[in-house]
Amino acid sequence: MTQTPNELSYGQQQWMLMQAYTRLSYRQYEECLIILKGLMLFSPKNHLIYPMMGYTYLLLDSFEECLDAIDRYYNLVSKNQEINQEVEWIKRRAQFKLNKKTSPGV
Repeated sequence: MTQTPNELSYGQQQWMLMQAYTRLSYRQYEECLIILKGLMLFSPKNHLIYPMMGYTYLLLDSFEECLDAIDRYYNLVSKNQEINQEVEWIKRRAQFKLNKKTSPGV
């Protein structure tokens, strides 16, 4: 497979995902997002980016951004591909928190 100058190799993408995961595990959420957004610029069709991005936004209480990231994930995965239970949990949790945040008197 030929790689254009703006594309990252599979190994480079995996390395960046591991760097983002490390930042996430050390609760360095902003740094994690910086890495994921950079990876998204070079590999926007890598569906592995978006669940981690969604979870990071969830931890930062940025529920709209979380749901946007999860929607991007759904747009990239095949209709026949099994959806990860963790991704479904992230989506439901963000929807719950968003509804709780926007509901008056709650």
